[in-house]
Amino acid sequence: MAEPNLLFHEETFRVGGYDVDLHKVASIPSMIQMMHETAMQHVLLLGLSALELAPLNLGWVLIRQQMHVFRQPGLGETVRVHTNPSGRDRAFAYRDFRVRDEAGELLATATTAWLLMDTQTRRMARYPDFILAWLDKTETNDHLPRPAGDFSSLANPDVEKSFLVNWHDLDFNHHLTNFYYQKWMLETTPNEVLENYRLQEYKIQFKGESLLGDALIAQSQELEPGVFAHSIRKDGQEIASGWTKWMLDVRY
Repeated sequence: MAEPNLLFHEETFRVGGYDVDLHKVASIPSMIQMMHETAMQHVLLLGLSALELAPLNLGWVLIRQQMHVFRQPGLGETVRVHTNPSGRDRAFAYRDFRVRDEAGELLATATTAWLLMDTQTRRMARYPDFILAWLDKTETNDHLPRPAGDFSSLANPDVEKSFLVNWHDLDFNHHLTNFYYQKWMLETTPNEVLENYRLQEYKIQFKGESLLGDALIAQSQELEPGVFAHSIRKDGQEIASGWTKWMLDVRY
């Protein structure tokens, strides 16, 4: 069992040239990667990562993520990403993230919902007792609002882009890394918005797997000024849906 002080973990990152967009601030996909890397280091420390669970034919699968962005750090800035498991219900295990700069200013928050998957049947698995014992220690933690799964759906896409799942897009479970779902969704945001606005809020729900060689279609539709519905489809079936809210950034 993990000791209580191990339930909180922090990693430090320096925003590099490979992290920034044309505004010289960390891109949203880069910030997402920092959070996911922090979670990975945490479960490695706890002995609950894909490496330890693989012999049991188990793996963690991200189902929902909700992110609020207050400021994107600039090139050369140092950021601290804090994460902790934040409770569970019957199906989901929750994990929260808080991103701060060196002065302690809150840059972003995110909350995520995960399922445990049987890697042979590709279906949801029951939590083993040793994982339940660990998760039960997190029930009293203060937590961010749970990630939503009931946001507006896409009906008539304004933008559509095609992507092919390649070898380096795959994760430990041999399916498309969740980071690419999120990056490809954001790629369908109109260039005018990406150049002149900044992301305030982002939600995604994962509905299906994508494997090596799959051809995917990413779509977006503007629901109202600055608000977009997003979707990723495979063979006509939606495998992920998303929602973003943007605001005009006077710095640009």
